[in-house]
Amino acid sequence: MLWRFIGILLLCSGIYAQITIQNKKADPYSYLFEGPEQHSVVEYIYQELEQKTKCCGDDAIYLEIKVNKEGKALEVRAITGTNECYKKSIVDIVYPIQWKVNPDEVKDFKIIYLEVKPNRSCEGIENANQYVALDYGYKPPKVPKPEEKKEVIQQDTVQLAQLAQKSDTTAPKSVDTTAAKKDTIPPPLPVSEPKYVSTGDKSPDSSHIKSYTNVPGPTVQEVEYIHGPSAMKVFIKSSLRKQGVCGLVHALTELLVDKDGKVKGYRIIMANSEEVEKALPPVLLALEFKPIPIKTLTYLEIKADIDCKGAVEHKPVDLSKVPNYLKIPEEETQPSMQIPKDQ
Repeated sequence: MLWRFIGILLLCSGIYAQITIQNKKADPYSYLFEGPEQHSVVEYIYQELEQKTKCCGDDAIYLEIKVNKEGKALEVRAITGTNECYKKSIVDIVYPIQWKVNPDEVKDFKIIYLEVKPNRSCEGIENANQYVALDYGYKPPKVPKPEEKKEVIQQDTVQLAQLAQKSDTTAPKSVDTTAAKKDTIPPPLPVSEPKYVSTGDKSPDSSHIKSYTNVPGPTVQEVEYIHGPSAMKVFIKSSLRKQGVCGLVHALTELLVDKDGKVKGYRIIMANSEEVEKALPPVLLALEFKPIPIKTLTYLEIKADIDCKGAVEHKPVDLSKVPNYLKIPEEETQPSMQIPKDQ
């Protein structure tokens, strides 16, 4: 936190060097721009907020950035955050940033996550937090639409059309529409219902008694959140915070995930408080996973330390020391999903 205040102080005094990103790509893992200066993406965002916006206050914003094979942003959206001026301005700032990606590793797009925690005093700012769009002259590339499949006309359809055309030319101009006589309509054929007749007890041939067919059964696939595990942690934590849940959150849940990845049912097996148990249902039903071969029952253990920032007195909790609800044999032990506490 201290380095941000020092950076802003130096920037205001004119000592801090101006960060320019022209012809520079950002690394999606270290979040550093190319060049010997090693400026970070977050530093550049703070600079632009300070110089070009009226946004102020304290906020924590988690960004989802979709880029194409060339590293150009297709879509930027703020997943969390409460200050609309910050959220919209940061989206404007991040759009023109070009990222360093390997085209061979990108099919349609690559998702990059970035956390920004701006902290700027509103003192002396007129019309504070009034959003004004930042125009960097960047237009996101259009996502290519899949080519429409051309309908293949079958040969028999063509032949039927030709026959219909011929019949139209030879058909009489006037058609007799007189109703058919009743005696010309044949009566319906009687339908006989077969009667079941037992043939006595039957036993299979003795040669089949020890025979069997070894057919592999269906396999169960581990479910995966559609936007990745990091995004799921942020989604659960922010959703609970919006409902006013603060402090330690610990719950063991059972989810029924359908083939399309949507949660069709849930069961809260254990929870550390009644408040957590009441807040979890809408969060669990909103989870969406990647498609799986068969409907699957899975277990999700949630641990989070939620800081509501002044709403209540918060005492940090070391999640690694909170024992798991779900007990697994040692040879199959897997860590539960722990949501990192606010830094």
